[in-house]
Amino acid sequence: MIDTKAMEDKWKKYWFNNDTFKFKKGIKNYTIDTPPPTVSGKMHVGHAFSYPQQDFIARYKRMKGYNVLYPWGFDDNGLPTERFVEKERRVTIDNTPLKDYIKICKEVSKEAEKDLYKAWYDTGLSA
Repeated sequence: MIDTKAMEDKWKKYWFNNDTFKFKKGIKNYTIDTPPPTVSGKMHVGHAFSYPQQDFIARYKRMKGYNVLYPWGFDDNGLPTERFVEKERRVTIDNTPLKDYIKICKEVSKEAEKDLYKAWYDTGLSA
């Protein structure tokens, strides 16, 4: 029986350690700019359906010799993040001093981004 988990881990490590998806300036550049996912909890199936198309294009262009810039990050501003923080920490902007609320939002976002980054890494996204 094939150990698909070991195979997957092998290739993810190879890609990461060999900068397979690192952008290198060159003559044939190709950029994919997408809105980043919102920090609003854990990755869900909607995320998984939103990004594979861009990833397929990025991989195809790399195979064709292009230097692909496919930046990645998270949107940790706005209402989805506020709602996530309120749910996680049971605070609201109405009952918390603004300075403290902003600090809490930054802390919660940073924690969630670590988990989200790992989830995206585990999918093998080439951003």
